[in-house]
Amino acid sequence: PVCSLMQLRLMISLAVKKNHILKQGDVKQAFVRSTLPPDEKYVVRPPTGCLYSKPNTYWLLIRTLYGLKRSAKHWFDKATKIFKSINLQPCPHAPCIFSGTPIPGKPPLYLAIYVDDFIYFSESDEVEQKFQTDLQSHVPTDFMGKVTHLLGHKFIWTQDKTNNTTSCHISQVAFIDNILHLAGLDPQSTNFPKTPYRSGIPVDSIKYKDISNDTFLHIQHKFRSIIGSLNWLSQGSRPDIAVITSILAKYQNNPSPGHLYA
Repeated sequence: PVCSLMQLRLMISLAVKKNHILKQGDVKQAFVRSTLPPDEKYVVRPPTGCLYSKPNTYWLLIRTLYGLKRSAKHWFDKATKIFKSINLQPCPHAPCIFSGTPIPGKPPLYLAIYVDDFIYFSESDEVEQKFQTDLQSHVPTDFMGKVTHLLGHKFIWTQDKTNNTTSCHISQVAFIDNILHLAGLDPQSTNFPKTPYRSGIPVDSIKYKDISNDTFLHIQHKFRSIIGSLNWLSQGSRPDIAVITSILAKYQNNPSPGHLYA
């Protein structure tokens, strides 16, 4: 149960348009809140030194646990039932986004879920409070106020009372620093290589060199890791690097040292 970055940006845009700030919550131990269906049997060995289990005995699990392959699905099924009971319906084409009216006649509440974290808002404080109370009655939940950090993103919210407007600045500074470290670049340096774009270093003209198989596998692994990070960054807060990331991504199967440098 994970909303995409595009859906996250949709929630942010919707909140800004409605002149409200997104709030964040977290369900405690979400994966153990679901009960295993009768047709799924899991038998496990008790923890070493368990004081409640006799020797040579095993446990038949009743609830889902972290580590079981289908725990995430069972949690999402349970979460969906809970949200529906609060009168929140999933979006037909984005099942991790919910909306509805917990209080009939009041403004709707919008919610997006990412595993056990969720973001939400309503134009009505009364509706938000009703949602929080209802959700707490089903599962133990922490409500942490406005969204400041989520999925490696930092959010800075600004409300202008004079013009009655709301804005949100999104950044991934810590994530960018991690990419620079992975690529062996100094975040404090001002002497970076040229951007490998059409106006700089054309990626298509990078030449291949003879290298050993071990070196190639190392380059391939590191190249794919960096491309994955750049792709996440381009979808999150830096759409300006989307094109060059796409161009470089074409070489993930057969990169050269020149592509890794780029």
